Order: sequence, then C-alpha cells, then structure tokens
Amino acid sequence: MPQRKKRRMRCNYCGSLETHKHGKRTITPKSLSRRTTTQVQRYRCQSCERTFVQRKEKKKQYTFGFQREITRMHVEERMSYRIIAKRVREQWGYRVSPKSLCTMVNTVARLSKSSVEIQQEYLPRWSGYLTVDDKWVRVKGTRHLSLVAVDNSGDPLHSELHTESVQEVYDEFFLYLRDRLGYKLRALTTDFDTRLSKAARRVFGTDMTHQKCLWHATEIVKALIDYPQAQRRVKNLRRQIETLEESLADRKQSSYDTNKMLQGLKVQLKDVDAVYQDKNLLLERFRKCVFAATRETSEHCWKTFRRIYSKRYANVVRFIASHWKALLEHQRDPQILKTNVRAENMNKQFERRLKTIEAFQSVETAFQYQNLYRNYLRFKPYTDCRGVRKTCNGLSPLQVAQAGIPSNNWLKYAIRYPK
Repeated sequence: MPQRKKRRMRCNYCGSLETHKHGKRTITPKSLSRRTTTQVQRYRCQSCERTFVQRKEKKKQYTFGFQREITRMHVEERMSYRIIAKRVREQWGYRVSPKSLCTMVNTVARLSKSSVEIQQEYLPRWSGYLTVDDKWVRVKGTRHLSLVAVDNSGDPLHSELHTESVQEVYDEFFLYLRDRLGYKLRALTTDFDTRLSKAARRVFGTDMTHQKCLWHATEIVKALIDYPQAQRRVKNLRRQIETLEESLADRKQSSYDTNKMLQGLKVQLKDVDAVYQDKNLLLERFRKCVFAATRETSEHCWKTFRRIYSKRYANVVRFIASHWKALLEHQRDPQILKTNVRAENMNKQFERRLKTIEAFQSVETAFQYQNLYRNYLRFKPYTDCRGVRKTCNGLSPLQVAQAGIPSNNWLKYAIRYPK
C-alpha cells in the first residue's frame, strides 16, 4: 500500500505548505486554581523562516472558569468593575484593568441562552397571565426601547432592546411570544400605552382579556388633579413653620415680625392642607372603585364618585369612564394581575445597571447583557415573598413555573459553554 503523506500546516504569514513541527510551548492561562496548563504545538515555515501556532483562541490569558467567576461577582454581587479589579488583585494577585473585566463579562454574556433555548430545554409551564412593560433606556447616551414580558409565576420569559418605537416592533414582540415561545395567553396586563394594546389585539385577537395597570391609572389621576404640586406645597409650608418655631425657641425674647410671619404661614397651611386632603379623599374613592372585589361594589362607588366630582374634576371622570371596562377586568378572574409592576421592576433594574456600567460599544452588546441579566433573574431563588406567595421562597421563577431545573446554579444552566 502506498504510504500516506502527513498533512502539512499552512503558514499563517505566507500561506506556504513547506512547514514542519518546531517544538511545543507550555501556556499557563490565569485561573482560580493557578494549575491550568496547556501545550501548544509550534510550527516553522521553511519559506519565510517564521514560526507560528494554530490556536482556536489566540492570546487567551484567562480561563473560561475565571471569566465566569468575574461575571458572577458582577451580576450576582452587584460589584463594579473597579471593585472586582481590587478584589482580584488582593485574592489572586492578578493585575486586571476594569476594561478587561468588562470584556470578560461581555464574552460570557454573548454565550447566554436565548428565550427559545431555555423554553425548549427546561419546558416551563406558564400560567398564561402576562404583564408587559416598555421603557426608554440609554445606551452610550442614545435612547433605546426595552420591552419586557413577565409571567404570573414571576418568570421574565422574554425581553428585547430596539432602537425604534414603531408599531411593528410591538407587533413582532407579541408574535415572538405566541409563535416562537408558544405562549398561551389568558389575560394581559399593561400600562396605558396604545401601541401595546394595538399589538396585543392584532396578535391575540380583539376578544382577549386586557387589564389596564391600576397603579399607572392612579398616577394619571394624580397628574390630572395636580396632586404632586399640592403635596410639595404642604411639605414646604410645614418645613418653613418648623424652622421658624425652632428659631423662636432658641431666642430669649420672641420677635414680633417672626411671630407674625409664623401665624401667616399657619393660616396658609390650613387652606393648602384642606385642598390636599380633598385630593387625598378623591384618590381614596377612586381606589375603592377600581380595587373592589365585585362589579356591583365598583358600580356603586363609581356612581357616588361621578355625583361628587363630575363638575370639579370633569377631566378625571372622563378618563375613568373611557377606561372603565379595562380597569375592572381583574374582577372576572382573581389570577389576573392588577398592575404590571413586575415587568416594570425588571426594566428599572436593567436601566439601573446600564447607568452604572456605561461600557457598551453597541446595542448588540447591551442586548446580550440584558439577555444575561434576564437569565440571572429567571434562575435566582425568591427570598422575601409574603402572603399567598410565601411558598415560593427558595424557588426560582422557572421552578415556580414547573421547569425541570436540577439546582439554582444560574451560570451553570443559563449560558452555552464553549467547546
């Protein structure tokens, strides 16, 4: 039989095949155990007389285990890159710049599993009661739209980051939930953004159950009656009165002008506080209308509300009347969430992380970090649930959704390990 020729390695510099082996090089990448060593075959080109190596990952100074631990410290312990660099130097003796640590976290974030991968691998059983929130976040000084969907189990099943806020973006977001994730919607809770309502009805049908967020409704009513301004005026007057009373107590003899000013502020506070208490009473009656357990109680409270405020606060009455049905959808099913606070809290946490990092070079890098952080929240166990959700303590949102997860080691199951 003819002798088989050995395969030659092509030179990285001149492309010649006239190469031969030129010894091995022992490489010790930085790791947590400091015992990781690898041998790399070196080659020498006879044409250009240069040496080279064939490595999949060139200039790999740190092992993947080290990069994973840095990611865990940053995401789980909420440590900044400067603090991590200080800890690494103190604990392992490595001098690592904050920029290099950011690159490590971005490398691990690039390997984080997508929503579809987690759904296909762990098969969570979602309840069908969904909350969705949209929020503007800044990446490198530019505003981007963050869309988040959270199930009633607390599982943030999907999130996206977009540069535009057109209607097609919202439509594609709900289409992804329905077609790619196979989410079977029973009821949806959102704020008063019309683009969310239009997209949900286009994808899930016009007969879907859509609950408007009662917390956002309360905030809109507060804005319509100028509640924040009245609250600030009361606080400022009380602070001024307290300051004057303290100044009079420090003096041996009272001042006539100071006493006169004090009496004038008290009279002004009495008038302002009366208006403030009237607005508090309006908010209390509004909450009784929308938070009532039955439709009959809500209708009775609404009738009283209209009789009292139809003339003084006509704008509030019109707003409630236009959204009356959507505000009371939770009375049909007790599992329907009254607010979309869960989805909004995730958006706020992500926005807070973006403000502290400010190290993303592109929207793709920011989206990968959002994907990593979402997976962390999906595998993070509950610790402070109360009331009916007290039994969720010790379980992650995916485990509450009956997903097959052996443990809560989120980095072990939330990323794709390199081969």
